Amino acid sequence: MAMPSPMGSAVQSSTDLLSTDLLPKVDPLAVYKALWEDETVGRAVLEVLDGGEHFRVLSLNSAIAEPLLRDIVQRYRDRCAHCVQTEQPVNFEIEPPAAVGLPSKPEAEKWWKINIFPLRNEAGQIHQLLLKATDLSEFKQTEARLKAAVQDARVIIDNVREAVFIHTPNGKIIDVNEQVLKLFRISRAAALSYRITHEYATPESPVHLLPEMWQRAMQGERVDMEWPAKCPSDGTLLSLEVTLQKVVLSGQAQLMACVRDVSDRKQIEAEQSRLLAILEATPDLVGIADAQGNNLYLNRAGQKMLGISAETSTCFHVSQTMSPSQQELFQSVVMPHLMEHDIWKGELSLFDKTGKEFPVSQVVIAHKDASGAFEYMSTIMRDISVEKAAEEKLRDREQFLDSIYSGADIVIFAWDIFTEEGSLQARCSGWNPNCAASNGMSAEDVLGKTPPEVFGTEQGTAIAQNFFRCANQKQSIGYEEKIIIEDEPTWWTTKLTPIQNQTGQVYRVVGTTTNITELKLNTLELEVYSQRQSEQAEALSAALLELKRTQSQIVQSEKMSSLGQMVAGVAHEINNPVNFIHANLNPASSYAVELLDLIALYQREYPQPSLALVEMLEELDFDFIKKDFMELLASMKIGTQRIKEIVLSLRNFSRLDESEIKEVDIHMGIDSTLVILGHKLKANALQIPVDVIKDYQLSRLVECYPSQLNQVVMNILANAIDALDQTHQPQIHIATQACDNFAVITISDNGPGMPEEIQARIFDPFFTTKSIGKGTGMGLSISYQIVTEKHGGTISVSTQAEQGTQFTIRIPLAQKLS
Repeated sequence: MAMPSPMGSAVQSSTDLLSTDLLPKVDPLAVYKALWEDETVGRAVLEVLDGGEHFRVLSLNSAIAEPLLRDIVQRYRDRCAHCVQTEQPVNFEIEPPAAVGLPSKPEAEKWWKINIFPLRNEAGQIHQLLLKATDLSEFKQTEARLKAAVQDARVIIDNVREAVFIHTPNGKIIDVNEQVLKLFRISRAAALSYRITHEYATPESPVHLLPEMWQRAMQGERVDMEWPAKCPSDGTLLSLEVTLQKVVLSGQAQLMACVRDVSDRKQIEAEQSRLLAILEATPDLVGIADAQGNNLYLNRAGQKMLGISAETSTCFHVSQTMSPSQQELFQSVVMPHLMEHDIWKGELSLFDKTGKEFPVSQVVIAHKDASGAFEYMSTIMRDISVEKAAEEKLRDREQFLDSIYSGADIVIFAWDIFTEEGSLQARCSGWNPNCAASNGMSAEDVLGKTPPEVFGTEQGTAIAQNFFRCANQKQSIGYEEKIIIEDEPTWWTTKLTPIQNQTGQVYRVVGTTTNITELKLNTLELEVYSQRQSEQAEALSAALLELKRTQSQIVQSEKMSSLGQMVAGVAHEINNPVNFIHANLNPASSYAVELLDLIALYQREYPQPSLALVEMLEELDFDFIKKDFMELLASMKIGTQRIKEIVLSLRNFSRLDESEIKEVDIHMGIDSTLVILGHKLKANALQIPVDVIKDYQLSRLVECYPSQLNQVVMNILANAIDALDQTHQPQIHIATQACDNFAVITISDNGPGMPEEIQARIFDPFFTTKSIGKGTGMGLSISYQIVTEKHGGTISVSTQAEQGTQFTIRIPLAQKLS
């Protein structure tokens, strides 16, 4: 039952919530009364007791039942207390049916939204709470029905056999079903983030056709297409068939792509095509006939063998290729065996179209249905006319060889090869009279025995291994062997030849051997002598190479010393006149300016010169001289400055006064070297300048031999420039840094690189890849010695074809002086 509306402090507190500034013409009490009497929203006022520990219902409207209200206050007292403590409104929802503790009441089956607001008295204290209860049941039921409908639609689309993509007309994926996740083995989030034209595509996918396909589908056409795809998770390739059609979802036109995986079918079709290609390419006849003997298929080799065209290859009976006797053999022997064992192997004779008979090796296979009934047969035939002729020749040859074997004046033997208990064995089957004469063992002592039985276990096993090697390789082998006969070593040169049966299996090894004991002994003595001579020659060669290298180093050192002296002298001689010219250019420029100013003043003061003066000015083109003369002086100044820089670079590079170890700025030496090589850097053979990139990270001085280190840098840079001769964007990168008490200089280029065999010899003395007259092969060898021996450092090279070459120099920042 509804209680009377409290019009006292509760109403007064409620009016505090209304801004009279915003609603100056509205009666707050009338508004409050209208809200209170609204039967669609339950409202109640609670009194705060014991500082927010307990609450008492003061008033409630007719939209909420009193038992329900008391139950809400009781169950959610902590929420009311939280509103009092925080002085902030509290909002929460109550779910049906038993959450409010009234399972038998209709109100308990509803879904309520509860809002609790704090009310203050005149002292500003929270003494009451305004509770608002809104029935959300109808909204929640509608929401639940919509969710159920969506879930039902999702269950349906997830259980269809096809993978389904929903995407926008421009290809953005907005939904997929479960089959998509299974097909591509990815999560739903990944499936929605991937792009049709990228993650789901391969290089063979017709991505360029998609806009046209999407447009046709959006116009109402059902579009079918094939799409080679890949699994984004592991890159597995898939063959897909896709059907595109327009769908309207939430009032918007979208595209639905139904995808079918036909990879297995495509693979079967490819395998069938590959199998047919194999059958057509095989040199043997391959045919298929039905149970009555009518030919169904004959490959190209079979058509050629029988002289039958492709058009008539399925228009004959198999008996037409056989003589009457062969037909009788086929019916009485082949077919009964085939019906019982499903396969027959053997030899027959056939006739081709011209009537020529030829032998064939044939395999016939019976194909039966599930019940065992004979359906059709397939056959593989090979024309063995050549083999039969060869067998005849072989028989003649064996007779011929047998006569040689028995009467020849050479050692001939034969050993049969067979398998026993899973391993190869050998047993003597031939021992001609000359064998007995050469080693003292008669045929009676050897025939039928194994090598260990003839020659002893250890020696016989080694001899047998050669027989087995010949049999496994199925080709003749030759070798020398040492055999102990009557406790004396003997040497033999032996050749083994395998003999194969019709199946290609080696069943016998035939050998010939010659006693070379006397020759071997002489050879061993000669080898000892030759070895001594070779060692002496190698020592002499090494000494000669070292002498040549030392001579080259001395010559190079003298050349560098002479070059340094000459460079220093030339630099000194050039420097004085250049300084004189450079120093006088500034006064000359000042004088020229003053003279030109004087002429200009004269022209202003005497604007009407004489005729002779006018002619002279026109003849000299005074305006041009006035402009060009100052530019000439400026160019001369730039030129003399450039000469001074080159002279300084030459002096820095030569460093005659720094031939011993001292601390230097290695960057100055590198820059001086680049200045000296400037003419080669301006353009390569393609007339393209070489771009030099510097990355100097070394910030301290380095103890070294300056002139020698400059020589190393000069050699490497000169080689790099030569390597860039045919490069379209030539570039050299020079970097320095300090690393673990070492100064590291890296010089790299983007040239063609070098092969491994050249890289392995790059520091060898006298090794060069340049033409005669263009290189001595000592530059990098001397550089290697300067870095490793003089500075105690390392120099290495790394290269990659078409990627360039990089030299790395590491020298200690401080040298250990003895």
